[in-house]
Amino acid sequence: MIMKKYINHLLISLAIVFAASSCSLDEKLYDTLPVDALGTDKDLVDLLEGTYGEFNDPAAFKLWGGIMMMMLCADDFTSTNTGTAEFTNFGQKTYSSVDTHQFWDSMYRVIRQANIIESKINGLPEQTDLSYRILAEAQFLRGFAYYYLVRFFGGVPLRLDVVAYDSDFYLPRASVAEIYTQIFKDLEAAEKVLPLQSALTANENGRATKGAAQAILANASLTFGNYIDNEKLTVLTSSTYYQDAIDWCDAVILSGEYSLITKYEDLFDVEKQNNTGEIIFSIQFASDPNKSAQAAAGSEFALRFLPENMFNVTGNTGGTNGGKGGNTILVQPFFYYEYFGDADYSKGEGDMDYRLEKSFFTRWLNTNNGKQIFSFPLKRPTGVVAANRATKPQPYLAKYVDPNGKDSRNHGNDLIITRMSEIYMIKAEAINELHGPTAEALAAFNELRIRARKAGGETPRVLPVDLDASKVPDKDAFRLAVLKEKGLEFVGEGIRWFDLVRMPAPAASGKQTMFDYRFSELANETKFPRKIPTYNENNDRWNPNYGSIWVGLKNICEFQGERNKFRLFPIPKTEIDNNPNLTFQNQNPGW
Repeated sequence: MIMKKYINHLLISLAIVFAASSCSLDEKLYDTLPVDALGTDKDLVDLLEGTYGEFNDPAAFKLWGGIMMMMLCADDFTSTNTGTAEFTNFGQKTYSSVDTHQFWDSMYRVIRQANIIESKINGLPEQTDLSYRILAEAQFLRGFAYYYLVRFFGGVPLRLDVVAYDSDFYLPRASVAEIYTQIFKDLEAAEKVLPLQSALTANENGRATKGAAQAILANASLTFGNYIDNEKLTVLTSSTYYQDAIDWCDAVILSGEYSLITKYEDLFDVEKQNNTGEIIFSIQFASDPNKSAQAAAGSEFALRFLPENMFNVTGNTGGTNGGKGGNTILVQPFFYYEYFGDADYSKGEGDMDYRLEKSFFTRWLNTNNGKQIFSFPLKRPTGVVAANRATKPQPYLAKYVDPNGKDSRNHGNDLIITRMSEIYMIKAEAINELHGPTAEALAAFNELRIRARKAGGETPRVLPVDLDASKVPDKDAFRLAVLKEKGLEFVGEGIRWFDLVRMPAPAASGKQTMFDYRFSELANETKFPRKIPTYNENNDRWNPNYGSIWVGLKNICEFQGERNKFRLFPIPKTEIDNNPNLTFQNQNPGW
């Protein structure tokens, strides 16, 4: 498993090889000699492994990109952890251009290293099967990095060559269309060469495959089609990209390499996550025996998403009350209730969508004091007296648990980037954009509900009911259904923010994207009261059902407008300060 290996032996050599910066001037440029020093296949493999290794760095998907930007900036989670400023900055949407350089820098390190690999392999007198594959993986990684950069920041500098002493260090922002052109070029080139998932050996989990390239191409095609429509770009045709999205989805589906597994929860089981047959590409983490906390190669999702009164779930720290959660990232109460209170997903406790049951913790035992915890919106446990119970005003995400991690910030939970269920939803959405909610679009959508009703192979359930044409009479209604379905299916997987900022809003709303539409809805205090639910012992009820942790919504809800600045992150201040072609006038609107 490439990302579960520990590649500390590479650090010295990589520090030399990667001295040349891609765009940022924060790093010193020493020489171009290290590129010439890459003389063997092993050098190139080591360099490639080091490039993958960037993804589980704290600057990338371990913390800044994977938690701060992807998880905390949508509407489903927030943070009130005042002891950790970066979490509150993102959870309460008070971040600025000084808070975004970590992920930017990390992705440009990936791009720089991919450029070095491409340059070296293209200069070889003779290509081998191995060099072809290494080049394809480098192209995949570069396209992948640019795909995250363009969605987070919009147009960014497009660096495609190795930085040398005579390079142009001060690249301007390329257009969004130019970045997507390169993304498609890289991923399509990689797709032709990369191996199938079934051809990977056991120690290659996490490496790019043909299916991974196809899946990202499907996602990017849908996203760029949405961009064309949202921005009303008449020089481009969105229908071409929607059809590409459908075709790439079909390529994944028809490959026979992936399927929807019966037990939804196995996707998040540390012991099973690499053998599910559904996951197409993920960021690989492993409990790191050599380092601890932030510096470790392990993830820290378990610590961040679990409550402080749940023990033995976040690392083997010893003692009966060790390994507790950090209570850092909180589920918005209204988000959970939008499913719990919807008859398509739930008829109340004990009769609900299996995903709702498996994705959230709603009851648990505090082993420190013996109290039974029950969270909003559940009722008090039968037969448990008040002295032996306690409440939480919202559930907690249950997808990241690792009691055997080395420490609280060093776990084996991977971050899924894309899986088979998303392919069905991309196909359904792209069909809807082209033709409306056809039978084919509904069939793709309902693949997720069919799996959910299997309830992990236990007694099949009635819920969730299939979506039928009567409930989605037009494109807008189907889009809203897709947004809601994906909100549950992929909660805590870093997809929600991307969906909100790319999907067209209902036409009648007067908003441009679902992001604008959604936060306009959440600003309606009548529908979404600005207070956390509290439990009334006298009538055995929570109130209000659609309550919110308002501090996590306020800053966006009070910044309404068609060009809502929160639909893009600010270009990092370090880049604005250092690059004369990235001045304050080039900053994203509103920042």
